[in-house]
Amino acid sequence: FRESHASKVGILGWQGMFGAGVEEMIDIVNEFNREVPGELFIWDIHMVARSADRHWQPLNDWETNELYQLLKKLEHRVVIPDNEDITWWPLERLIGRGKSAVIVRISSSWLLDHPKVKFPGGREGFATDRNFPLHDHWSAKNNVGSMVDDEIGAMASNRTRRDMAVFDMQWIITQDAGQIFMPVKSIMVLNEPAWRTLYREFWDALTDESYPNWLTMDGMHGNQIKAMCMAINKCLAARRCGTLGGKVKLLGKEGQGG
Repeated sequence: FRESHASKVGILGWQGMFGAGVEEMIDIVNEFNREVPGELFIWDIHMVARSADRHWQPLNDWETNELYQLLKKLEHRVVIPDNEDITWWPLERLIGRGKSAVIVRISSSWLLDHPKVKFPGGREGFATDRNFPLHDHWSAKNNVGSMVDDEIGAMASNRTRRDMAVFDMQWIITQDAGQIFMPVKSIMVLNEPAWRTLYREFWDALTDESYPNWLTMDGMHGNQIKAMCMAINKCLAARRCGTLGGKVKLLGKEGQGG
């Protein structure tokens, strides 16, 4: 099982590239949690997984079960209820005092598509959109301006209040068919313009009522994404950075001093 970027290109079928192996990523996360305990990891598995051995058909029952068993190698999977929205839980219920937590999120469509496969469920740290609801939006645009407008529009439609469902803003430029078949730029280079808009168009669109809970990007640039996430958490979610020129309407306990 591997990560991949792939798209269907006419009669050529599925084209793209493989990334890291799932087992390799599991080892990296397990090692990190041993060395730096106290973090929460959420593995959000794409709702469509395909088999390269079977001409890119969706995973069958045997392959789905094999993937479940592989994901059970993740350490620190936390027990969660199957019928409660855990996105409303405070972090203290999952992590703290050196305790790590890992949650594996699978689309509930997998349960319908593979009714004969035993889903590990909350006892094994596996969630679906039933107990971890999430709205995401993939713009599938290969132009940074089009991507920005589409993603901001999706946030404006699906995250108008801070008490709405978790929103994953996928700030990613996507290769079109021609770029996949005859790549001139790598995915990482293609996404450089997205990073340059992070502290302009992206930040300008956020308020203390409308902001993403989850930010997806390609090609991590050091700690830049960490700094942005900290600003969203402290300044918009917790409202502890003053009014930010009108972005924040109600100040938090520590917000009065700016």
